[in-house]
Amino acid sequence: MSDFVEFRGGQGLDTQLMQVGDDVCGFRPFPHKKRFTVMCTNTAVRLVSSGQYDNQIEFGYEPMLDLEPPINQPVSLVCPMNLQAGDQ
Repeated sequence: MSDFVEFRGGQGLDTQLMQVGDDVCGFRPFPHKKRFTVMCTNTAVRLVSSGQYDNQIEFGYEPMLDLEPPINQPVSLVCPMNLQAGDQ
């Protein structure tokens, strides 16, 4: 089993039903800055560990203020939006 971090997104809170947008693995002695754009109602960061290493992750997030992805940032994951009958 390898150690890695998953960035998931979905409509509900069950991480098993969420889609994987991206994952990161490997040793990095210095901070590694990588941006992910996840356009989903809910987002999860999941650390999978074999227990053989002293794993840690630090992350930050910015909420999206509108439904448009950032111009200079590729989108890692887009979830279908649940539209109410009155929203169409």
